[in-house]
Amino acid sequence: MTDMTNYKHSHETIKGYKTSKLAQSETNDCVVRTLATVFNLTYNQSHKFCEKELKRLPRKGVRTYFYHDFLSKGSAFGKTITEVKYEPVEIKKTTNTYWGPYTRTETITLYTKRGSKYSRMTVGSFVKQYPKGTFIISVKGHTFAIVDGFICGNYGDFKHKKVRVERVWEIN
Repeated sequence: MTDMTNYKHSHETIKGYKTSKLAQSETNDCVVRTLATVFNLTYNQSHKFCEKELKRLPRKGVRTYFYHDFLSKGSAFGKTITEVKYEPVEIKKTTNTYWGPYTRTETITLYTKRGSKYSRMTVGSFVKQYPKGTFIISVKGHTFAIVDGFICGNYGDFKHKKVRVERVWEIN
């Protein structure tokens, strides 16, 4: 059985989610749910904002470029948005290929450190490191909110604890 103790479904975190006909008929709405959760909007308000400002098409989702650009502006709905980053570090990654090992260098800004080794941060390690606060988490092809240690979003987001975090914004 999968641990759902640190998960809250959208109907617990978004005003009017259960009664919204739009919410019940939409797909690919992770950005809509995330913004509704962190900015305390109704699902319909968030959906309308995504449609107008982030060029969201019905049932198609929001392009990452528009979404990250919006978050980089620094404020919205009366709240401050701050990207969470650490000092960049370089890590070496070695891959075994048919011709032998191939080593490349990668620069990362979200990481965990064990001894002298760095690794990319996962959702699970982020929740442990930041148990309090409101955050928007961007992983490959998806986004969700973490509020005071609880993963808030689509059903199944609680399974993302081992997924690498791409970018994070704190909402105050």
